[in-house]
Amino acid sequence: MSSLTIIGSILPDVIEPSRNKFHRKFFHSIFLIIIFVFLIMTYKELISGNFDNPILTCYFFIGCGSVSHLLMDVITRNGLPLTGL
Repeated sequence: MSSLTIIGSILPDVIEPSRNKFHRKFFHSIFLIIIFVFLIMTYKELISGNFDNPILTCYFFIGCGSVSHLLMDVITRNGLPLTGL
């Protein structure tokens, strides 16, 4: 599952590649909120013991990697715009 987390951690930069130091737009801001809500929903399923769906488990680990990438972007000097603009 750690490989899925690694894939998720590079996903925001794959979707929205760095062209300059201000590259963090939609997928580096609004995407954080969308992924966070999705993680809460999948976590509720997994905590209830629903491990029958391996796709859901994969999505959870990919989402964890994406959120960790975006949270690390928050603490950089350029930060992370919450508007996505």
